[in-house]
Amino acid sequence: MDPILSPEEIKALMASIRVPGIHETSPEIPSGEQTSSPNPPIESGAMISDQDGQIVWVSEDFLKMTGKEKENLIGQTPEFMKVPKHVSKTSLPVWETILQGKIFTMVHHDHRTNGSPCNYEITLIPILGDNGSITSFVHVWKDMDNKIQKEKILWKQAHIDPLTGLPNRNFLSQWMPAEILRTQKEKSRLGVLFLDLNGFKKVNDTCGHAGGDTLLKVISGRLLRCSRRTDLVVRLGGDEFLILLNNIESDTALTLLVERIMEAIQKPIRIEGKLVEITGSAGVAICPQDGVLWEDLIRRSDEAMYMSKNQNQKRWRLVSSTSFVDSIRISESRSLKDNTIKLPRFQEKVHQTKG
Repeated sequence: MDPILSPEEIKALMASIRVPGIHETSPEIPSGEQTSSPNPPIESGAMISDQDGQIVWVSEDFLKMTGKEKENLIGQTPEFMKVPKHVSKTSLPVWETILQGKIFTMVHHDHRTNGSPCNYEITLIPILGDNGSITSFVHVWKDMDNKIQKEKILWKQAHIDPLTGLPNRNFLSQWMPAEILRTQKEKSRLGVLFLDLNGFKKVNDTCGHAGGDTLLKVISGRLLRCSRRTDLVVRLGGDEFLILLNNIESDTALTLLVERIMEAIQKPIRIEGKLVEITGSAGVAICPQDGVLWEDLIRRSDEAMYMSKNQNQKRWRLVSSTSFVDSIRISESRSLKDNTIKLPRFQEKVHQTKG
């Protein structure tokens, strides 16, 4: 099939629509000055089809990016532009849009030559002739896999703890509000277990930071194994963890689950040939009875954990067993520790008599 545009016209056309990232390297269209990188990654390419959708020209970048053969493309119509028999073109969204002279963008799921799946963002740009009628279409294909991979890496860096592989505080802040809404909708109960390791600093001092890292990874694995599939284990930072316990059916079930978690923590860990024993302190808040705001539930479970830490014989404590006065003392103690002054959310009313 003879091309509807000459090489010079194609070059001018591609330049006029300013398609970023497309570097023509075909003999018919000189590329000009090349980049300094010997093998720059190809993330986009282009094709041109006639007014009926049949491909008349393909860029070298397109062929390199997709692994397709030129002879298998020229004269063919892309699958997403094929119109079934006895059906009008405008019944397809792509044709309905581009026949009006508008740009159409879509995501196309394809396969590479090795059979692996891939995704492309395709932009179809109608080209008008002197009389205002559509003469051809420019197809700009962008490889989305690199973009998706970069986004996955960035997301992981922002939401996953690099040491343990557990979700981090940022992930929790986005996940927990939805879990609270689900709990309220289903009229169930959500447990918020705030866990702090006792003796972690000693392990760091005696075994070094590498030993401390080993301990955190072992504890993380144990927490995952002894929690349920529906639960979420989070590393808040340092030696602090939080576990969302979904669908708490009864106080007995909660007690058994928390005890199993605490027992798992206490098992000795071998670090650099030495057996290390460690314990944990935990506080548990229950949604909705202890609150429905995720920040409040974490704060209150943290306070209950702090109370259990001060009571050597009690490894964990429910928020409901922590009195208002206890909360005041915890807040004051932590304020002194952090050199800050924090007022509690709730304050007792004091009635003064006139003297």
